[in-house]
Amino acid sequence: MMESPKWRPSRGLPENPHPARQSGVRRKGEKVPTDPMSWGARLGLEEGLGRLAWTAASSNSVTVITELKMGLARFPWRVRKTLLQAAWHYLRGHEVLPYLPIRLWVEPTSYCNLRCVMCPQSFPREHAKGYMDWGLFRKVIDEAAEFVYDINLHHTGESTLHKRLPDMIAYARQAGIYTRLHSNGTLLREDLAHALIDAGLDLLSFSFDGFDKETYESIRVNARFEKTLANIIRFLEIKKARGSKKPYTILEVIHLNEKLSPTSPQRYEFERRFEGLPLDEFIIKEPHNWAGSYDQSGYAVGHVFTPCTFPWYALVIHWDGRVAPCPQDFYCDLQVGHVREQTLRAIWNGEPMQRLRRAMRLRDCSKVVPCRDCDMIRRRAVLGVPTPYLKVFLKETVLGYSGQ
Repeated sequence: MMESPKWRPSRGLPENPHPARQSGVRRKGEKVPTDPMSWGARLGLEEGLGRLAWTAASSNSVTVITELKMGLARFPWRVRKTLLQAAWHYLRGHEVLPYLPIRLWVEPTSYCNLRCVMCPQSFPREHAKGYMDWGLFRKVIDEAAEFVYDINLHHTGESTLHKRLPDMIAYARQAGIYTRLHSNGTLLREDLAHALIDAGLDLLSFSFDGFDKETYESIRVNARFEKTLANIIRFLEIKKARGSKKPYTILEVIHLNEKLSPTSPQRYEFERRFEGLPLDEFIIKEPHNWAGSYDQSGYAVGHVFTPCTFPWYALVIHWDGRVAPCPQDFYCDLQVGHVREQTLRAIWNGEPMQRLRRAMRLRDCSKVVPCRDCDMIRRRAVLGVPTPYLKVFLKETVLGYSGQ
């Protein structure tokens, strides 16, 4: 069982604006809500999730089901209920949902200092750029505090460019929301490293595509191999010196060529650079096509259509308040609402979201941009759930990460 994160106040921030909301703690006198699903249906879903986990992870089924139940048990009741509801309504293809999203992507900025070869930031298409203002961020968190479990504080840009990023993390943590950050690591100064830890960041992942200078700098254009690597190592040294378990720290490499394969001899030499440091996980992952028309991932892509899971559990909020249903939608082509004009509750079951779920249920996205060109809905599936989504969802959301 993983520890519940403890809030550590950050200097200059107001008192907790959500004192009644504590992760995993029920308010005094609050009754356990009645689950509209029967016990039989709920247990059936738990068993089904166990079978899905076993299939996706190729592990012993008894072990996985046990781990799954332990993972579900660590959540507050309302989160366990929503996880089960999401699975049920996704598999049934329902368009109007009786629960609210449990995960958000909130974009601090759409600016980025790099021009990576596989990222739309380096593509010729122009898109709006800016920084999310503090008032808009607070509105999002204040609304989300009652139903969202975690937020990804990143999307199309490099979030460490936003001067108030530590305040954003701290404010979300005060609301009892787990916080996750993905960064290229190029701007991670020592003072920012301390600020992220002080703010209570739960998970930090770095993109570092290259085991040597030549490979890295040819992919991560405008970055410098030695400087970025030194930033990441220094962050880990600070984390170790402070005796902090958080943030759970991951280094990700995208398998873009053979030099970055899981069996590359350079990989093991590169990993030795982190010996004795609190790097919690090293991942080599397959690329996706950013809802484009080609596939680089090695997954079979064809005419088999598997409905996307995102419309049943998440929303993406761009820096200016536009809302998309999926983080693959880099340009917000499929805008489903605007948080400056609407509430998250209204957007979640609004007509655009219902239309999207209907298109997924009917397996007809021929007129839905960018879904019609996305490779994720044409990959292998396990009992109706796309295999890549299932592995990530079970690992990060249900089975959890040890940094929490």
